[in-house]
Amino acid sequence: MDYGTFSFTHIVSMTVFAASISLLAWRNRRISGMQWFAGSLIVGLIKLTLQGLEGKVPPVLGSMVPNELYLIASLMQMMGLHWFVVRRPFRHRWPFVAVGLALVVYTAMFLGKIPYSVNVINLPNVVVCAATIWMLISKGRAAVSRVTAVVLGGQALVMGYRAG
Repeated sequence: MDYGTFSFTHIVSMTVFAASISLLAWRNRRISGMQWFAGSLIVGLIKLTLQGLEGKVPPVLGSMVPNELYLIASLMQMMGLHWFVVRRPFRHRWPFVAVGLALVVYTAMFLGKIPYSVNVINLPNVVVCAATIWMLISKGRAAVSRVTAVVLGGQALVMGYRAG
């Protein structure tokens, strides 16, 4: 399968998944975690679509914005998992402030054409993954929390490798 076909099928499957979770979140509006997951998937779908257009759109849209959306989607996923595992609102503002600061720094580096700035945005993503893993291990009691922590650990390793 060539890259174009793979990218297209990935976007299609992500569209179906995002639509399904969004409909579930709409039907169950009292479950805040579902709303965070739906938002994360929609942001991820936009990221995938823009990433698929890389080379056909300006670098800001094909590279910078998708990397920023990936970080935002990771934070939204963390919030969704927090609602399901901890079962109460997230009381700290630090993730939002830290991600906002990371986005501003990355945007300035990207627009300033600083070499390897694309790799730098992976570091905050690793931190978000690590915080999510810690929350899943320390607060989660179900086996699904452990499995999710392992999968996120793999994701953090890949992002850490890419940042290096």
